[in-house]
Amino acid sequence: LRATGRDVPDSSDVVLPRLLAAAPAVRITAPPSGAAVEGESSGVEAEVELPDGIEPERVRAYVSGALAAAKPRLVDDRPADAASGTPRRQRYAWDGVRLPAGERHLVQVFAATRQQTTGLDGVSITANASVAPRRPRLFFLAAGVDRYPAGRAGDDHPSVPDLDFAVRDAQSVRAALAAGAEAPFDLQCERLLADAEVTRAGWTGSARQLAEACRQADVGPDDILVLFLAGHGITTGGDDPQYAFLCSDLDVRRIGEDPAGNLVPPRSQVLLWDDLAALQDLPCRKLALVDTCHAGALGPGSRGTTLRDFQENLVVVLAAAADDEKSLESKTWGHGAFTQRLLEALGGAADGHGSHPDDGMVTLHEVVDFPLERVPGLAAELAAGLPSPAGAAADAGAALTRGGGRRLAQNPTVSPEAVVPYVRLPLARVPRP
Repeated sequence: LRATGRDVPDSSDVVLPRLLAAAPAVRITAPPSGAAVEGESSGVEAEVELPDGIEPERVRAYVSGALAAAKPRLVDDRPADAASGTPRRQRYAWDGVRLPAGERHLVQVFAATRQQTTGLDGVSITANASVAPRRPRLFFLAAGVDRYPAGRAGDDHPSVPDLDFAVRDAQSVRAALAAGAEAPFDLQCERLLADAEVTRAGWTGSARQLAEACRQADVGPDDILVLFLAGHGITTGGDDPQYAFLCSDLDVRRIGEDPAGNLVPPRSQVLLWDDLAALQDLPCRKLALVDTCHAGALGPGSRGTTLRDFQENLVVVLAAAADDEKSLESKTWGHGAFTQRLLEALGGAADGHGSHPDDGMVTLHEVVDFPLERVPGLAAELAAGLPSPAGAAADAGAALTRGGGRRLAQNPTVSPEAVVPYVRLPLARVPRP
């Protein structure tokens, strides 16, 4: 890089201490950890310490993954005292934060600065168990892309092959969630985009419509917004590496490269997570199910704005594969491996799985745990040529990877893990004889 006259990035042993020194320190002062809260709401208070020269930008409060609808009040703002070495301290309060149904909750406060550093604190509380559960409402937005008309342009360009089951995956997940009278929630608004409909304009327009429907419905902490993506995903190069979902109109002739050889697709032909800005202020729970290669780049190992966005908006992300892995699909299942296990979970297989109760209800926690444990084995069956759970021979040669190549290891990820155990959210009811 020096020889070519380019800037040399600082090493991690320089960058990490710099980021830590610039990060705000967040401390929740009320309710205290382990507190028992009566009623259906609680006040929240927090203190934010700001290092010298660091300016605050925003603070947010959450309960078990749901953004507090109440706006924070700045109670106190004490300047730094150089003589005593005391940093600048701000105190914030939220009044009447609604609690989701359930007994155990995780209260979190997130702070962001203009210098792009963040801080987070959390405490566990218990709520009055006599609060009647409210029937949740589900809002659904999905995109599936099988066809990439401009995905091939000769050996001088990257290749984006067509897929077989991405659209079917999106349709099947929608059908599994909207299981008629058996659904433990009311399906309020839904939109499924397929193939040519999946453009950046199509997605962002649908996201705005969904956000407006949520506001009209006055969503609360017991409601859930589910996003599902199936198609090709990559981790982009450039100054701010992040996960990108490839739209159907991607033209591979417009894909560039950064100095390290990482792909930089045209911004207008991919979905980044700032394309979901219309949904970020909704005070409900948010779940993203992402069946693409490299989807784990949305998790704790990711860099850049993607992770900050997900931390701030507390989207629970269940990703099909780690950030350096492919996502498999096979004619044996007629789905992606991740979606296959997800559909099994929603169909009742996750009820009572592992340490979870066999109570006739499939919850978010169970839906998360089932693919995490079962997808790696399904990928291993392909690699070994062993029979699939359905009894048919799994043909490794017929398996395609969502992103190219033939690496068969696939390990789903979930982020943020700390929130999931506190979300007692029903997603499917298991019929009993």
